[in-house]
Amino acid sequence: MQPGYARIVYCPYCGEKKELLSLMSGNTIGARYWSDLRMRAPMLPEVSPVQKCHHCGKYYLQYKQKSEHGEKPSLEQGELSYPEWKEAYTQFMDERENRNPIQKVDEKDIDMIRLRLIQAYNDYYYRDCVAEFSEEEWGYISNVIWDFIGSKNKPDNLHPLLIPELLREIGMLCEDFFESECFENLEGFDKIYYDGIRKRMEVDDTEVFELII
Repeated sequence: MQPGYARIVYCPYCGEKKELLSLMSGNTIGARYWSDLRMRAPMLPEVSPVQKCHHCGKYYLQYKQKSEHGEKPSLEQGELSYPEWKEAYTQFMDERENRNPIQKVDEKDIDMIRLRLIQAYNDYYYRDCVAEFSEEEWGYISNVIWDFIGSKNKPDNLHPLLIPELLREIGMLCEDFFESECFENLEGFDKIYYDGIRKRMEVDDTEVFELII
């Protein structure tokens, strides 16, 4: 991994600047993958698409802000915790109803935020074990998952097994899914992913799982 000069973005609400990580090169050596499509790669760190302003506390889409190059590298990724992703989601959903928003947030942005929120939930309760399981939070994230599944604005390159995986995570995946002929000749990553989903559904396991490739 080779960091480059920082990418400087400005908060659209108060103008506070933030110097973010910019990579000249990186790789996926040592990367880990999970069934909610979360990837952690020590040599390919990712800047969060949503940033929290350290000055005013507002959230913004960093990739939609004007930017400039800094004079030195930065390792700042601006990663958000699950509670912060919840706050960001609430803010963006409220602003979507505003006729003259400070930052424009479209439906694809909302779906990206939903998926990140789901992954952050799994970070918080399973991957990093920050907190113990909460029925209230499970109910909350289940509604977010339903909204994500029902949306027509999901990314075009979304893995076809993600939706059934998310249904499994809220206990709503049924056996009929596995009767589809399109899953008969899977290989490699897809086969590992499919088998992992099926194995866990059969024993009512709803936790996210690591994909050992």
